[in-house]
Amino acid sequence: MSQEQYYHFFKMEGTANDYIFVDRRDDRVLLPDDLKAALPLLCDRHRGIGADGLVLIGAPSRPGSLARMHMWNADGSASDMCGNALRCIALFLHRAGAEDQFTIESAVGTHACRVLDAESRSARVEVDMGLPRFEASDIPFNPEALGLKERAGPWLDVPLTIQDQQFRASLVSMGNPHCVIFVERADDVDLRELGPLLERHAAFPERANVEFVSRQGNGASFYQRTFERGSGETLACGSGACAVLAAAVLTGRSARSASIRLRGGVLDLTWQGEATNPGSILMTGQARLVFEGDFRARDFPS
Repeated sequence: MSQEQYYHFFKMEGTANDYIFVDRRDDRVLLPDDLKAALPLLCDRHRGIGADGLVLIGAPSRPGSLARMHMWNADGSASDMCGNALRCIALFLHRAGAEDQFTIESAVGTHACRVLDAESRSARVEVDMGLPRFEASDIPFNPEALGLKERAGPWLDVPLTIQDQQFRASLVSMGNPHCVIFVERADDVDLRELGPLLERHAAFPERANVEFVSRQGNGASFYQRTFERGSGETLACGSGACAVLAAAVLTGRSARSASIRLRGGVLDLTWQGEATNPGSILMTGQARLVFEGDFRARDFPS
């Protein structure tokens, strides 16, 4: 089969956040025009393979790294970061012969990965997700759109009104923008209605991923629902879980380690360091190969 005509893919999921993965490490053109055009239909759950997005595994640019993650949402828009996809790439590399510990690059940095409890098609994987950031320019966030003045971050529990409903939002960047809203019961939120309005709110120049979160027990556990920009509600969001932990710690809702329960599974997180010298966030969760196959891009016209 010609590489120009056919693509070998791996359908993988991390806590049910599923992507179509294509290994492009040996290819000079990362995203050919035919694959770019096919992307939205490939991700369509009724007419294509079905996924929350497309992830291309590219060649690394730094010595010591094994690969670089490039990802696109289901609507074809590019994204810089996805923790669940990173875990899946780690499983892919481990199945291809990599050791238990290595690094993977993304658009936002280099991520140390550790493969745990590996089986033939699944594993638990720990990923260093990097430092959370809180300045308006890092998120990015436009305070004036909420009637607020420019100031230094963090932006925690800021008032936000949508559809005559008042919320308190904490804004975090994990290499992608997150709007974290703590509520009494996340399942009571009409995310289908509120998600698109918050994602595209004027306060977020590059749109935002939106998390509605309920605290469980004494703050060692949280329940999270996420509306991802470009994909809609997904069953899990790893970078969102990291943003939730950071927001929970800074607002006094959590210690520096917590479990985040999502509709697709559980992620365990630790924010390293301490209040005066915070470090990166470690995320541990499941990754699994669902199936693999081949497709011809022209069979999925735009």
